[in-house]
Amino acid sequence: MALALTLTRLFLRLLATKARLLGLGALSLGMVLLAIVVRNDVEPVRASWQLFSLYALGGLVPISSLVVGASAFGDLIDDRTLVYLWLRPVSRPVLLLSAWLATVILVIPFAVIVPTVALEFAGMSTNAMTTSAFSALLGTLAYSAVFVALGLKLPRALAWGLAYILIWEGAVANAGAGLAKLALRLSTRSIAFRAYAGTKIRYPLATGPAVTFLGAVTIVALILGVRWLRNAEVA
Repeated sequence: MALALTLTRLFLRLLATKARLLGLGALSLGMVLLAIVVRNDVEPVRASWQLFSLYALGGLVPISSLVVGASAFGDLIDDRTLVYLWLRPVSRPVLLLSAWLATVILVIPFAVIVPTVALEFAGMSTNAMTTSAFSALLGTLAYSAVFVALGLKLPRALAWGLAYILIWEGAVANAGAGLAKLALRLSTRSIAFRAYAGTKIRYPLATGPAVTFLGAVTIVALILGVRWLRNAEVA
């Protein structure tokens, strides 16, 4: 446990660069400013749902997870410094989980806390805020696991991850119900939208299956990440 905490703090120091934090901070601040405008909309609940589903679940959660998660091991591989962690007497699962935990800790303020505060500015109910925060948190856990793993497997993981967010989740998954069910964004939206009374949009997943799917993706991504870490090029 002590080693895992030490490694998590190490990853936090490596990932929490000033440029990264300022960029994500500016992106999340945009939602707060838009929420203030939304509060005066003719249909504030509908407008708030559109803002949360598009800006938070469609943008902040996946992009923040990508920017931080893909760099957890990606930067170490690019700098050829992963070997220094590789040679330490630490199990690969502990190393992978520490990187994932550090990613989640850094992403939560921008992808979960700020959007929840924005909903307060928009005048949403406590139920809507709580449910939205829960969906954003589960999305953060899943996206972070996926992108931490991809950072080990793919060169230029940031570009590949952005292509996944824009092309698969933003376009291909919207082409049909079958494909849409494989998009993480559908599950996060399926959890949250029921708390916004009056929204006319309906999603095909119930809350239980949506939560299960996000949990399964998180676990599978972490397992693959451990496997890829064991076979990673470290020097």
